[in-house]
This record gives sequence, structure tokens and C-alpha cells, in this order.
Amino acid sequence: MAENKISDVINLDTLLKMNLKIPEYQRPYRWDIEQVKNLLSDIWENKKYREDVPYMIGTIILHFDSDKDELNIVDGQQRLTTLTLILYALGKNDAVSLLEESFSPDVVKKNYKYINYWLNKYEIERSDFKEYILGKVTFVIITTTEIDEAFVFFDSQNSRGKSLERKDLLKAHHLRYVENEKIAINSAKEWETLDKKKKLTYLIDNILGRTRQRIRKENSNSIDVLQEFKAQRVSKKKDSFYKLSKYHQPPIFDSWRYIDREALDDDDGLELVFRDIDAWQGTKRLKFVSDSKKFLPLQLMQPLEGGEQFFWYVQKYNILLNEELPKVLSESVTKIYSVIANAANWNIGMWYIKEVFEAALLFYYDKFGTDDMENFGLWLEHGLSYLRYRQSSVQYATVRNYIIREFNPFSIINEAAFPENCIYQIDDFVRGKYKDERINYEKGIRQWYHGKISTIVSNNKTLFENTKLIDKHRFDIW
Repeated sequence: MAENKISDVINLDTLLKMNLKIPEYQRPYRWDIEQVKNLLSDIWENKKYREDVPYMIGTIILHFDSDKDELNIVDGQQRLTTLTLILYALGKNDAVSLLEESFSPDVVKKNYKYINYWLNKYEIERSDFKEYILGKVTFVIITTTEIDEAFVFFDSQNSRGKSLERKDLLKAHHLRYVENEKIAINSAKEWETLDKKKKLTYLIDNILGRTRQRIRKENSNSIDVLQEFKAQRVSKKKDSFYKLSKYHQPPIFDSWRYIDREALDDDDGLELVFRDIDAWQGTKRLKFVSDSKKFLPLQLMQPLEGGEQFFWYVQKYNILLNEELPKVLSESVTKIYSVIANAANWNIGMWYIKEVFEAALLFYYDKFGTDDMENFGLWLEHGLSYLRYRQSSVQYATVRNYIIREFNPFSIINEAAFPENCIYQIDDFVRGKYKDERINYEKGIRQWYHGKISTIVSNNKTLFENTKLIDKHRFDIW
């Protein structure tokens, strides 16, 4: 390509003769039957009433990969895949290249079946309609040799169909730094699996992204995940190893001590005690054999180098949140979480408290493991619930301000040197607050909530006595 950027208007026939590829960062083909129907109807209406006028259906943004001599579709995949399906149904047997690229064969088959149904229903003369689509369906094509520039174009315009969201741009942003093709494919597939399970947005927006904001004490109403998780890397890696800073060592040791006696003997010096892990030890290396991802030396608040490291970061915290955390929570904390989750059905404010409770437990577990975790969970509820009792209505903005300005469990965890310090800090915050005359346990959700939590307290009296979480103004039940 002679120029860095090319803008042109071409028809579909010319476009399909180019070496088009769907890159791994693209979301799978997801158009539903209603969207296919609308596209077919629009094209057919234009042919019936304005047959000599080209039918423009938006902009296609392409990135020219000079290393592979390919044109990656940055924006327009959904439309082009659907048009290819239509052409195939109309008898253009060589229109299969984009279909072979698709990640969703079931969706492709369903839409192809509908296209044939539609063509038969309206008794479309297939050969004539095929020639019209190839010659008269046109696009504005923007082609760039720089991937960053392609995303700038994409981000600045709104095209027809299901546009990429910020999290899809985030995926693309990091995939372009992945050198190994198999790792890129696996990363994209794991990402899409999380997305299909409806876990991705909640994980990166509500849990990871907002937790990072809260630790920085940013009182923001929204989060831009593309900016929050932007890569620091400027080029692809040349090998598969990552440098560890002296602050970011893998969590393979459970504890350490330093012995420094007056009379030096064999016991003196630094001693590290391994965790109970499944590992293989070589001459200069220690290799984890199982459960590797949950032990990755990645921290929730760390700056991200980018590339595959970012995808591993997401995968690690998905494992901790959705697999590990449910297994390590005590029965009492699990019950308290269930009460908070049920209360979240009453209003958006309680839903936000639920999110904070879950995210704070994850952050605590990530930093301290299960040490004193049950006590922390009970005290965490005590700190968060003060807002619930203090006000008859808990709104989203109210909770956000409370977390940032009054009770920020994320800052408490971040600044704590040991688990007990978290409980000391929460105790210092709530001491005496439940004597407030505004506290009301007698009406509506507050009455229901208090009854549920009090039942859990009464069934675990010893635990609450041990943690000194006995506030007669809240739990006058023994």
C-alpha cells in the first residue's frame, strides 16, 4: 500500500475479491434472524424501486497486515458474513471464505436456513438478485496500515449492526501484542466463553475495574475498561518469559523468617516455607503442575504489561471469583452474602452493596488467603450495613459516596499489613455508630434484613463473641 490510509467506495463484488480475514479479536458472528430479515428487505426494496441506484450500507474498516498480506476486518464483519451467506444461498458457490472464518457455525446454519426460506417466500429470482447484490451493494472502505489508527476510526463512528463494545476493543488492544498464534486463539476463545456465560462484563467492569477505582478512591459513576486496563507494552514479546520485579514475586511461599544470631550457625539466614502446591523442581526453576493460573504472579492493582498477560490476569480472577471464593467462604459468610443478594432485589443501592461485599471478599482472599477470612466477612457486613440501617432508601449514588468517603473496605485491605488489621480498621469505623438515633430496625427492608442477619448471628454466637462483634444496639438477642 502506497498510502497510510485509503478511503474509497467499492461494490461488494470488488470487496469480496480482496484477501479478507476475520481477526481473532473480532466477536463471533451473532446476527439474529430479525437483523438478517431487515437487511434482505432493505436490499430488495432498493432493487424494486431504485434498481439503478447503488445501495450504500455503511463503512467497512480494514487493517492491512503487511506481514501476512491480509486485510483484517476491524468493523463490518457481521454485515459481510451475512451478505456472504445470502450470496451462497443465491448460488455463488465460491462465497465461503468468510463463512469458514466464523466462530459460530450454529448461528450461520440458522441464518442460512432463514435466508432460503425468505427467498422462497417472496419467489425471488436468484440469479438476478445475486448480480444486483454484487454490483449495487456498496460500501465506504477505510483501509489503514496501522492497527491503532483503525481502532481510532472504528471508535469515532457508529456503523450498522452489533458494534463492538469497549470490552471488545480491549480484547483487540491486547491481542495485537500476542506473538504466539495459538496463545492468541486460546485467549480469544476463553474471553468469548466468559462473555457467553455472562461473566465477562461483571468481572472486568464491576469487580476488577471498580475495585481498582475504589482503591484509588476515585468517585466515578462509570469505568472505561479500555483505559483502565491499557497495555504498557509497545511491541510484541520476543520470548515467552516475563521479567519479575523485585516487588512482584509469585505467591509460592506460605511464610518466611530471618534468623540472625550472635553466634552464626547453619540455621541463620533467610528461610522460605513453600505452600502446599503441586510443583516440579528443576535445577534453576520451579514449575507448577496443576492449578497454575490461580497462582500467577499477578496482582489485582498492578499495572499491566499487556498482551497474553492481560488475558491470564482476567482468567486468574475469574477462577478466584467463580471457583475458589465459593469454596473457601464459611457457612456464616455464605449465608450473609445470600441475605445481601436477596436484599439486592429491593433496589439498586443494595445491589451495589452486594457487589462491594463480593469484590472486597475477593480482594481480601487474593491478598491474605483464608487467614481470618470468616471474621473479616462478618465485620465487612457490619461496616456496609450501617448505611442500610441509617437510611430508609439506599440509592446507587449514596452507596458510591459512602464507599469512597466514609467506609472504603478496599483501601483498608490495600493498606493492611496483616489480616487482623482489616478488622481493627472496620471496628474503629463502626464503634458506637449503631447507637445512632437514626438507626431503625422496625420497617420494610430494614426489618426484614435485620431479622435475617440476626438469625445468622444467633446461630453462631461463639464466633461473634470471639470476634467481639457483639453490639447490643444491633444484636440484643441473647
